[in-house]
Amino acid sequence: VSVTGKCPTYEIKGWMRAEDAKQEKYKYNKEPICYFVPHSELIPINALSIGILRAKGKRG
Repeated sequence: VSVTGKCPTYEIKGWMRAEDAKQEKYKYNKEPICYFVPHSELIPINALSIGILRAKGKRG
């Protein structure tokens, strides 16, 4: 989940599963190794809540 902003106002930019984010194209090759996914490639946060509701057998 990517969140930007300053207290007390924050914006959730989106999300991506770790296994999907750990791709060479997102890898930052300095120590420590980390991955940066552009906000434009993240899944909208509302898709996460819909997926949770569906997993629980509810309609979203």
